[in-house]
Amino acid sequence: MKEKLNLNKIRRQLGMIIGCLLLLFFLLQQFAYVSTRLIGAGGVINGIWKNVPKVLEYIHAEGKEHPRDTYTEIYTGEYGAKPERSSFKAETNADFHDRTFTSSPMNGKVKPPQIQVFINFRGELRNNFVGYLVNALQRSEINVFIDDQEQRGKDLNTLFKTIEDSGIAIVVFSSRYTESKWCLEELVNINERVNQSLLEVLPIFYKVTPTNVKRLKGEFGDHFRDKEYTYEYDEPMLKRWKKAIYDVSHKFALTFDENSSVLEIYFIETIVKEVLKMLQAISKVEKDQSSR
Repeated sequence: MKEKLNLNKIRRQLGMIIGCLLLLFFLLQQFAYVSTRLIGAGGVINGIWKNVPKVLEYIHAEGKEHPRDTYTEIYTGEYGAKPERSSFKAETNADFHDRTFTSSPMNGKVKPPQIQVFINFRGELRNNFVGYLVNALQRSEINVFIDDQEQRGKDLNTLFKTIEDSGIAIVVFSSRYTESKWCLEELVNINERVNQSLLEVLPIFYKVTPTNVKRLKGEFGDHFRDKEYTYEYDEPMLKRWKKAIYDVSHKFALTFDENSSVLEIYFIETIVKEVLKMLQAISKVEKDQSSR
């Protein structure tokens, strides 16, 4: 009798162990899936452990209409400026599979389609961060333009015309940004129009520090010095590039730190909200001018 009780006890313990192992396996699958979708295919294991609390929150929020708010910091372009807090909603898992851009605009407000948003960025971000940003902007019915890969290296004047037709330019500074002469030429054109009050600009420091961009330090600065060596014969062009980097990087900006504990999707949502505010301001100015 005693042996039978011990056997039943062992079976129960084994059942509990197997159940715990299955639960652990399920959670690891969820962590890996969500981390891959939100953080990117690279660095999944690091992303899992670094973002365990937020991934747990994300899994818990799936299927709910109103996931819990989270927060990130928005930095201005000035040194030592105090960050402000911005809240936004997390997307549910279905949002990652539905990329048809049919969702309603945020806050139920449809933005004027004639106000175009131009994105200036280094090409390696096209299929990850910038791609996700474009999706989010389009889901909010924002008229966004990015050049396709075939346009690169052809006619800059065509893109300059697109910038002229835009009301807002988003400039995504990344560590390899200054590798691209194309990016720098676009930036010069953007800066000229901003200085003429013909364009609004929103700089994004993506995995690069504002200090390194403003002072041409780190990898960002190293690539620019390579450009200085390559184009040492064209001092006026180099000066235009430097001025454009300096001017734009000192505007109000949003920063996503390389070691940030905030998931990219939350940061992208902050960008969308900022762009919507800028569009509202532009629409108000245009309305006031037309009523005079």
